[in-house]
Amino acid sequence: MNIVLARQMASFAGALMILVAYAGHQMKWMDERRAAYNVLNAVGSAILAYIAFEDLGLELKMKSDPNMTINRRTGKIFLC
Repeated sequence: MNIVLARQMASFAGALMILVAYAGHQMKWMDERRAAYNVLNAVGSAILAYIAFEDLGLELKMKSDPNMTINRRTGKIFLC
């Protein structure tokens, strides 16, 4: 499976969890003090936060050569 597609599917699943919790609360199907509501919000938020913060760290410094940088998205190697 393509990594971009997997990330988009995970983002969609996280957003869907949050929306299900919100809709359930608005339609009085879920109480905000119950475990199901909080688990849906926590897991959905954790998925979205992980994907958002992972995008911030695009470059990986090599331990063996601190002057070499690998871009994780493209796989290109840069010499500083």
